Amino acid sequence: MAYKIYTYADPYRIRETDFWNGDVDHIKDYPQLCASRTLVNGLISVMREDIESLICPLDDIVNEKIFRTWTNDIGVRILQYSELSAVYRRWNQNKKLSDDLYIALTHNKDEMLDSLRLFIELGIDSSSLKTDGLSMEHRLFAYMLKMTENESLFKLPKMPSLSEIISLFKKQAEDEKTKKETIRNEHMDTDDSKLWEQEEKLLNRMIESTNHWDGKHVVIHGIHQFTPLQLRFITHLDKLGVEVIFVHNYVPEYKEVYSSWSYIYQQFNAPVHHDRNVGSYVPVGQFKRPGNAMAINLGLLCEDTVSRTDKRMRDNYDLYKDVRVQEFDNISEYTGYISDEFMEAEASMGDMTSLYEKPFKKKAGTAAVLRRMQEVVYTANKDVDDLLQVYHPEYARNRHFLAYPVGQFFAALYAMWNPDTQSLELDYGSLRECVNSGILSKYSAEALLKTLMNVQPLFEHIETVEDFDRIIGKKYKNAYSQVSNSKQGSIAFSLRAMNIYNTYKITAKDFDNLYKAICEINEIAKKLFTETAGDKINFKKHFERLEEFVRERQDTLVSEEEKALITQLLTKLDIIQMKKKEDEDEGTFEDLRKGLYFFLKQKEEPASDWFVKNFEQIDGDVLNSKTQNKPGLKKVYHFACVSDADMNKDIDELLPWPLSEMFIERAYNPKELPFQVYYAALGEKSNFLRYALFYGLYFNQCESKISFVKRYGDNTTDLYEMLKLIGVEKADGPAGERMDDCKISTVVKTKPVSSMTYIREQMADMFLCPYRYLFDFVLNPQPIFSGTFLFQKLYENLLITNVWQQLVNKPINDATRVLSSVVRAESKKMEPYFPFFRETEILDLERRAENYVIHSVFREGETKVRKYEPTHMQLRENFGNALFAENGQDYPEAHPYKAFENITKWEEGKKIYGLHDIPAYEKKELIEATLQYLNDTDENMARAGSWCVFCPNKGICLESYAAENK
Repeated sequence: MAYKIYTYADPYRIRETDFWNGDVDHIKDYPQLCASRTLVNGLISVMREDIESLICPLDDIVNEKIFRTWTNDIGVRILQYSELSAVYRRWNQNKKLSDDLYIALTHNKDEMLDSLRLFIELGIDSSSLKTDGLSMEHRLFAYMLKMTENESLFKLPKMPSLSEIISLFKKQAEDEKTKKETIRNEHMDTDDSKLWEQEEKLLNRMIESTNHWDGKHVVIHGIHQFTPLQLRFITHLDKLGVEVIFVHNYVPEYKEVYSSWSYIYQQFNAPVHHDRNVGSYVPVGQFKRPGNAMAINLGLLCEDTVSRTDKRMRDNYDLYKDVRVQEFDNISEYTGYISDEFMEAEASMGDMTSLYEKPFKKKAGTAAVLRRMQEVVYTANKDVDDLLQVYHPEYARNRHFLAYPVGQFFAALYAMWNPDTQSLELDYGSLRECVNSGILSKYSAEALLKTLMNVQPLFEHIETVEDFDRIIGKKYKNAYSQVSNSKQGSIAFSLRAMNIYNTYKITAKDFDNLYKAICEINEIAKKLFTETAGDKINFKKHFERLEEFVRERQDTLVSEEEKALITQLLTKLDIIQMKKKEDEDEGTFEDLRKGLYFFLKQKEEPASDWFVKNFEQIDGDVLNSKTQNKPGLKKVYHFACVSDADMNKDIDELLPWPLSEMFIERAYNPKELPFQVYYAALGEKSNFLRYALFYGLYFNQCESKISFVKRYGDNTTDLYEMLKLIGVEKADGPAGERMDDCKISTVVKTKPVSSMTYIREQMADMFLCPYRYLFDFVLNPQPIFSGTFLFQKLYENLLITNVWQQLVNKPINDATRVLSSVVRAESKKMEPYFPFFRETEILDLERRAENYVIHSVFREGETKVRKYEPTHMQLRENFGNALFAENGQDYPEAHPYKAFENITKWEEGKKIYGLHDIPAYEKKELIEATLQYLNDTDENMARAGSWCVFCPNKGICLESYAAENK
């Protein structure tokens, strides 16, 4: 049965074409399978009453029904992964691989599996590969492909008969109605009852028509980037005698923009019919918008016969010459921008709800909030997706298991277990995930996490459970008790400024709960992972223990979504156990870890109602712009990540290792249609992205916006070259307010402060940075130090203090002779309170303290050690130094209060902040300025300078990081 290809010029008028219900064909009566859910929604929005039969995404049939056991079965994936591991191990044991190649294969096992699955899906036989002269990894790939041909584990599901396909379509039509009803009932997104009535009529019409489908014709809409499984299904339909009709957009004036469509579809060797009823796209009742003009110039630029000086291009340029592209410095800034837009829309919904309704109002669904959002965002880079799911987990309907705390618990546990030592290798990051999961139901997850974060420095050199018990369970616990019960004047008492010994930050009960919780995590790990033989683990027994553990903990989960996910996990664990035979159920722990990680990470494709959509979703979604171009609506279609790096993709970037363009061209002479179409589409990825941008700008009936991300890690890129060639320019600065331009404030609800006691140390705080003063002496009773660096500085200064006091009034010669032994003796007294310092760290701190005494305490020309200066050492303990010399050309700016600014000096081109220059006795002007700060402003007034290095609030304030990036 031959294929057919129909094209249309105006996507808003498909119903008027000669093939929808005209003299060429009447495809409205056939099932319509679309490239994406957004295309389904877009087609419904422009011709709801003209749709008769099933309309749904092609992948709902292909991935969710026909090949579900291949695409969504974690059991199959884990066992396939394990099979690869077994082959690699045998090769390595038999010395068939070099060490470097074995490491490379093991490291890239996931990608090797993806490559094998890709060739299996494409139906490529290993005997058709010519591997002579190819690299070792390519020859190994061919060998592995041959091996899979004899393994049932790597067989695709049997293709359905025509009668089974008819039944699948009927089931899909019913599923479409069920999904819509579920979404409506969950979030009540469809508030317009009349609209729902129309929707219901369409769904019922769809079910009725599909029930009478004769199986002779299928329509496939708008697919450019074909997947192997889609192509298997399409060619199978053809073999069954089903006529497959491809339908896609095509504007004859811009044939080069559509050249990739022509190239891909010519592989089907089918006649192309261009609709004759609607010759071109002309938006009714609208002026040409800047975005439309930009798209036309893109199209004209691609044509070989059009010059950039062409009058049409000049006229179009006049329409968009003032348009500027927004530049985001990095992916986080871009994500923050979208998040802010979404939260603004969410807040506007709350404003529309009366106080009486709010307690009873159900949480709005994502789609409802998006309708309020001014921008509709499409992204050429998908990295933003994961960040947005972290920012707004409550809206992430398609979050993968690892996005939930319970999933992170499993991932962390598997990451820490060492099968060689049969014990946990403790890692602070993994422990954070465990205590935050809620799995440890005896304790408050929030309290455990807070305590763990406070004691983070204790874990710096802890690797094993034994280390944890020795350093934290015994040494730190004993030191904490001594500091808590210490008297003023003792060494222990001065350590209360450390957050790990501050009872306000960590109570004895907090520590005890954390200790017990980590011990419980260890017991859970031993229960799940013991009984392994070396690196081998019995999968079946392990999954039985895992299932038992999950069932025991299921009732402790608060989130209904997590409970649902656990139920799914249990079901899939059952499936894995059923697949394993008793004599084949051993594998390595690494196989288990990687395989389960893959399962936990599984999620659906991006939803049609998510914050950002990919470029594959543009062609359907833009059709909604016709109904959004109304008074009172101000929708902006935002095309993001339009950079050279994101818009230009080569084949090697898109193929999993070890596949490459060179390998395919040398090893395989394609004859099968699925491969020809797939490879043609792969090579046209960049042209597809160009087409999608053109389509979005050209057919959009609302305003358009373009942006790009400049920096990805250490790599930088620039605005898409095609846009620069038509004269589109970048904005001089960000479109909105950047974080470092915003005035950040802290509001503390308290009565006005009418008077205060003059304390020199507090005035020094206020002198350097009012925001630090707020933290140190308003929000807290005293400065609290945290982090290894500040602990080391405190150790050094306390050691200097104690040594100085020991040597006061001693002859310099005698003091110099005994200095090292005194430093060592005083350090020995302090060591028990710093059990997390290594010996080398303590020796370094002793050397630094000794050097300071020699160069600053022992003064040249004096015969005796000078008098101890408590004020000076107190300033050093609190601020790291007692004097800061700043480069006046860089930072900081002038102090917001003149009384404090007047204390600074200028010496040799540098601005000097000397803490000894703070008056020892009360100065009225400083008190008045401080009271003014406390009572008359909400601004933080954080000031960045070299003192930030020693600031205990640096991680909260972030002002120093902003200053570094200016």
